[in-house]
Amino acid sequence: MQPIENQFKTHIREVLPHELNTLRAFSESTFRQAFAHQNDPVHFEKYMEKSRSIDQIKKEYTAPGSIFYFMEMNGELVAYFKLNTGKDQTERLDDRALEIQQIYVAEPFQGRGLGKILLDFCVKKALQKGAPFIWLGVWEMNTEAKQFYERHGFSAFDTHEFDLGGDIQTDVLMKRVLK
Repeated sequence: MQPIENQFKTHIREVLPHELNTLRAFSESTFRQAFAHQNDPVHFEKYMEKSRSIDQIKKEYTAPGSIFYFMEMNGELVAYFKLNTGKDQTERLDDRALEIQQIYVAEPFQGRGLGKILLDFCVKKALQKGAPFIWLGVWEMNTEAKQFYERHGFSAFDTHEFDLGGDIQTDVLMKRVLK
């Protein structure tokens, strides 16, 4: 099997201001696909109502240290991610670091190598910014994601709490040193 870069035409680009409703809908859909079945519906819906509202999306989109990206494949939206720098990181580890706060591939496109393409793009951005490391938080119950990041040079270094609509969960913080 050939690498995905040779099989499909993928394109990563910044989300444009007029696409915020698309971003909101896609981010809600992919988060639901990933986690709704593993969480209490009451807590989950409470979280979704707040975190995926158009007002929250606009607030995050306009943060000076945050950028949302779409990945398209053959013209179809298949993934999105959000990068944070400086004071817009969810944890103030190092203002020069780059955080991947959200990174989601739509369910029908998982397992095709798109995650590696996205991660390589994020690392390239971090290197361009001179970041000493790139980091992210992953739910402690998401074993598959933790293993994916470990295969790509990330290692756990701490944890933090994640409030899913009143259900306090633990995220494992993982980083990849770049310098």
